[in-house]
Amino acid sequence: MISDSCWLLVVSYWLLVVGCWLLVVSYWLLVVGCWLLVVGCWLLVVGCWLLVVGCWLLVVGCWLLVVGCWLLVVGCWLLVVGCWLLVVGCWLLVVGCWLFRSSGAYENDAVMLYKG
Repeated sequence: MISDSCWLLVVSYWLLVVGCWLLVVSYWLLVVGCWLLVVGCWLLVVGCWLLVVGCWLLVVGCWLLVVGCWLLVVGCWLLVVGCWLLVVGCWLLVVGCWLFRSSGAYENDAVMLYKG
């Protein structure tokens, strides 16, 4: 039979081996945990940067939308003014032609050109 001191020696040896193994495992878990912490912080910084860029793009997009709507309103207003000026111009052309015909000036011009 194995004496009590031998059992204590074997048990203490296995406890020492298990303790060293747990120490190595805890060391690697610590390394992996620190690595994950660094990656997490890096992702947090990138996420915040993307959030700032996204907000900036949102502000720029809203500003461009407002400018686009304003330009659309101005363009429609200019189209209405242009159509109104076209109607006025056509009306003035008709009135001018009517006044020219009623004055008889075109008949005198034709006679003068014929007599030459």
